[in-house]
Amino acid sequence: MKKSMKTPKVTVLIGTYNRPDYLRETISSVVNQTMKDWEVLVMNDGGVNVGYVIEEFQDPPVLG
Repeated sequence: MKKSMKTPKVTVLIGTYNRPDYLRETISSVVNQTMKDWEVLVMNDGGVNVGYVIEEFQDPPVLG
């Protein structure tokens, strides 16, 4: 029997371009909210690699 995935109540979309420090601060702000039923989607607009920043936030998961 397949376990169904629960859809989060809130999806936070974060666009970034060559700003890994601001991205870290922005994701931290979402992670530290009192409401925990969310997901974060990061969209890198062709700038520098920010994958290492996203990997810092794997619990809870942040999708890049």
